[in-house]
Amino acid sequence: MRKFGALIALFIFVVAQANAQDSESESVSLPSEYDWQLVTHQYDAENYLKEWVREGEDIESAKWLLVKQKLELPKKQSSKKYIKSIFRIARSACTDVLYNGPEKFPLDSGGNAYVGRVMCAQIVGKPYGAFTDMSVLVEGKTAYIFTSEIRMPSSPKAGILSFDPGSDAEIEMFMQQISTSAGLVRMNAGLLAE
Repeated sequence: MRKFGALIALFIFVVAQANAQDSESESVSLPSEYDWQLVTHQYDAENYLKEWVREGEDIESAKWLLVKQKLELPKKQSSKKYIKSIFRIARSACTDVLYNGPEKFPLDSGGNAYVGRVMCAQIVGKPYGAFTDMSVLVEGKTAYIFTSEIRMPSSPKAGILSFDPGSDAEIEMFMQQISTSAGLVRMNAGLLAE
């Protein structure tokens, strides 16, 4: 009888984990103009990391990387304080950096997330720079983060676009993507803790 009870408990645990993982994948909104593939899915009881790239790309060659994560923090802090700490970390990861935000973003649930953008001239050790939009929600000691990183050719100064002459279509597409990215993090801010 004990073995049967243990099997039922194990079954309930496995079903609960599967349902939790399924709901995790349903609680994110991805731009519909592209097909996306989940390339990273790490999950444990307290944390998760999910990364998406456009179909046919991998994490290293991706021009656009979407990330949703949940992290347990060592101590309680506000969403605003946590996004500012991410901004500080960006200083050491970029050759030059600019920030927009953080900006308070009210949620339908009554709480507040914070959104912001980090513009990185060149990511240290990588041949590209990035515009990274993010939304952050901290509840107690749990941080929920959604980032949309659009990679671009590196440039000497953050926020200065460096494209080849005659690449008007590439510039237009990049500008459209950063506009979509900014809206995307706001749209996903309400889904962070789901």
